[in-house]
Amino acid sequence: MANRYAFRMDRPDSWTVFDVFTGQPAESDHKIMVGINAGEADEMVGRLNLEERPSYSRPLDGSRIMDNDQSADVISTFDCNILRDAFRTSVIEKQIPEDQWQAYAALLIRDYTGNSDFNPALLAWIVRP
Repeated sequence: MANRYAFRMDRPDSWTVFDVFTGQPAESDHKIMVGINAGEADEMVGRLNLEERPSYSRPLDGSRIMDNDQSADVISTFDCNILRDAFRTSVIEKQIPEDQWQAYAALLIRDYTGNSDFNPALLAWIVRP
C-alpha cells in the first residue's frame, strides 16, 4: 500500500510533512509539521508511516499481512501522483461520467500495481475533484 505521509520543500531549508491523500500538513504531538528542516521532516515521515502501517496494510477482509510481506504492497508517493494524473487525463480524454470514476480509478490502480487489494483512501484521493 502507499505511504500516507511524505514531505515537500516549501522554500530553502523549510519543509512540510503532509498527508498524501488529503494534501494537508500532518500533525504530531499537537504540532503541525510545517517549517521544519529536512532531517526532521524525513524522520517524521518515517515515524508517521511506521505508526500508520499496521492498520494501513490490512487487506479488505480485515486480516493482517505479515510484516515481512508489506514491502511488496507499497505504492510510493510518486506512483500515487502518476495514478492520479493518469486518472484525470483519462477522465477528460475519454469523457468518463462521474458515476464511473470510482470503478475506473480502481481499474487503474489494479493495472498499475498488479494488486486488487489496496487502501480505499487511495481510491478516494485519486477521484477527489
